Amino acid sequence: SRLTMSESDDDKPLKSSKKEPKPEEDDDDVPLKKAKSSKKENVQSQVKEENAPTAKESKKKKKTKRKRGDDDDDDDDDDEEDFDTRKKKAPAKKEKSSKSSSKSAKTDGKGQPKKPKKEVKVEPVYEWWKDEQPLAQGKKWRFLEHNGVIFPPNYEPHGVKMKYDGQIISLTPEQEAIATMYAAMSRTDYAGKDVFKKNFWKEFSEKLGKNHAIKDLENCDFQPIVDHLDAEREKKKALTKEEKLKIKQAKEKTEAPYVTVVLDSHLEKNGNFRVEPAGLFRGRGEHPKMGQVKGVIQPEDITMNCSEDACPPRCSLPGHAWQSLVHKDEQTWLAFYKDTINGEFKYVFLSAGSSLKGQSDREKFEKARELKKHVARIRQRITQGLKSSGLEMQQNTALWLIDNLAIRAGNEKDTNEEADTVGCCSLRVEHITLGTDEEGPTIYFNFLGKDSIEYKNLVKLRPKDEEKAKEGEENPCVSFVREGEEKNFRRVVENMRSLTSNSKKPSDDVFDQLNTSSLNTYLKDLMPGLTAKVFRTYNASFTLDQELYKLEDHPEKSSFLRNDATQLKFYNDANYQVAILCNHSRAVSKTFDSQVEKMDEKIKGLHEELADLKKKKKSADNKEQMKKKIANLEERISKQETQKQIKLKLAGVALSTSKVNYLDPRITVAWCKRFGNFPLNKVFNKSLITKFKWAIDEADEDWRF
Repeated sequence: SRLTMSESDDDKPLKSSKKEPKPEEDDDDVPLKKAKSSKKENVQSQVKEENAPTAKESKKKKKTKRKRGDDDDDDDDDDEEDFDTRKKKAPAKKEKSSKSSSKSAKTDGKGQPKKPKKEVKVEPVYEWWKDEQPLAQGKKWRFLEHNGVIFPPNYEPHGVKMKYDGQIISLTPEQEAIATMYAAMSRTDYAGKDVFKKNFWKEFSEKLGKNHAIKDLENCDFQPIVDHLDAEREKKKALTKEEKLKIKQAKEKTEAPYVTVVLDSHLEKNGNFRVEPAGLFRGRGEHPKMGQVKGVIQPEDITMNCSEDACPPRCSLPGHAWQSLVHKDEQTWLAFYKDTINGEFKYVFLSAGSSLKGQSDREKFEKARELKKHVARIRQRITQGLKSSGLEMQQNTALWLIDNLAIRAGNEKDTNEEADTVGCCSLRVEHITLGTDEEGPTIYFNFLGKDSIEYKNLVKLRPKDEEKAKEGEENPCVSFVREGEEKNFRRVVENMRSLTSNSKKPSDDVFDQLNTSSLNTYLKDLMPGLTAKVFRTYNASFTLDQELYKLEDHPEKSSFLRNDATQLKFYNDANYQVAILCNHSRAVSKTFDSQVEKMDEKIKGLHEELADLKKKKKSADNKEQMKKKIANLEERISKQETQKQIKLKLAGVALSTSKVNYLDPRITVAWCKRFGNFPLNKVFNKSLITKFKWAIDEADEDWRF
């Protein structure tokens, strides 16, 4: 059987709301006509011609990269060019003699040959937002052609034997493959989890058979295989630069046909053309199926989607054929197959920067902006509904929580199949604690949210004492009720008290008459297309917009705009408020403490350097020059200390999650243009800049959410 190792942590299957029917005939059984040529080659040659510089353009000088000096210290994106909209003066033309020009073309001035400049690849971008020929309602494309997917290589047995109870044990190739999967994860946290070990042993023992010498997992010694994997890893590290380059080039050559897709006469990047390899399932959080063996995906498991007039993707494995070939222009997926663990569908889509994803993103944010026009009316309806009873009371109480706390709607789950994560509709009595403090009633939420991330939040009225209020604002586990919602909050507490009464057990549902389906039906009655996610997107984007534009009239505005480090801190503080609202957290890096120590050492060294300069200033001949050096060094210290503050504050917070999914990118783009043309790549990484090119083009400095 074809097995391979999996080191991917992204094991969560993508869900499908509707099961795809199998076509009656398998199109792969029909021989392909040789006369049918691919449009991909024509498009590629056309793109090359379109992007070839004209004689006039080729004479233009390249813009020089703006020097940022110490601003780039400890910047995650310092390997990228600044996406800077600041006006730059044209560089003064320097007259050079033909003799010196000749020399500089060949040497670096020291007699050494100059290194060739790294060629910058400029990828063509399809500006779909300027397309004057929109598609018909429900259609996603006119033409789609691609080369399908690439399969992982077959498992190659290494022949290293494991031990059981001190004895050397021989394994078959299939048994060895599964043992190697476990050995590869032996140093991870999963290897210490009982569920992981139990599931692995169940599958491993089935492959071993009843009469095998290995009888339990406790006496298994995988160390010989672990040592082998370590040795192989070291071999890869020891390869020369040339050898690594050769391997990389060979890989790129193999994958080249799958990287791009032809969509409506444009080349687009494929997002995930690699079929998942076999391996041990990890899942997210405390998944009940962790440790199970992910099976091999064969071509017969995969359905392909392309145009009827396109050259269909060929199966790269001899003797195999696709499950089916369909032509669904109302769908954006290129292919799908069933996950072997949960039986859910996994899709192959275009990349995040594709036109299809961009259109989907823009529609999502426009829907959230549409909610802005209706939100006052909807909130008034919620206020009235909180006073009702039965299903209407439950709907409006749940909706108040979704609107004010950005809690996800949540679905009912089979805890034998998935991790026990909940949302608003699936809250249980055990997740809620009602109480009071000096300000009034409180609600404490404690449950596992999406991806098994803990949601702990004490919701309370804002204290009148400003010091206590500030202390609460700095606590990520405390939320103050939004201004104007105090009366509604008291009503919500009363409703929650009746919904979590003593007649209910801790495991009973809080909203026993409500599910996500009925809630979404209610939402669509309030506004066409309204969902819990639209509410979440609206509140996240609205919060960012409000927080960022506090800079307009901020008493310390000039201080924040002093340099990129302080302006970045202001942006991150605004982004932080959204991340806390949406409960976007992450595990603190294992190297976090050492990183902070290095920053402390750097700051300490700069202070010592500053003290030394101040001593020298007294006896310096050129005091003005020394004064400038001291000022520059003080600025560097200020930036380093600002960067340290940012790092400490954001240690367990995931800012990128909201940027990718919930924040209208036009808010950030407009803010960057409005306030000093702040370099966009300080807040958006390279992939986000590619993903949101439509927003960069659309939003000017006056754009507001």
